[in-house]
Amino acid sequence: MAKKRALVDAALSAGRLSDIFTQDMEDMPIEVIEGKATVVTEEPPAKQKAATIDKPTKATTAVPPRDPASIKTIMEMFRACFDDFGLTSKQTLEALAVRTQQDIALKPADCYIAVRDKVKLAKEG
Repeated sequence: MAKKRALVDAALSAGRLSDIFTQDMEDMPIEVIEGKATVVTEEPPAKQKAATIDKPTKATTAVPPRDPASIKTIMEMFRACFDDFGLTSKQTLEALAVRTQQDIALKPADCYIAVRDKVKLAKEG
């Protein structure tokens, strides 16, 4: 059982899915288990509001442009496209004109540059 839990934990950690999935049913809010809630948070609304006010947004924070050469893997490229352009992995694949991740023939840095250029063109046009 410990081995199974370790494998599940590794998958959740690697995919950064711990906010979406859980290993233990007792950790899930009852509304989710019964299918009655669409969005369930554990923090009271007052705490969330304070956290969002204090947290700087992309619009107010000057972030230097990302160096495409720093992107070494396809997963880093997907994360960079999400962080920088708000694109999901599916939208990123569409921007690259491929159907699956295995169809990508370019280096991850070149993929990022291609997506960046398409996003820039879409905003200008």
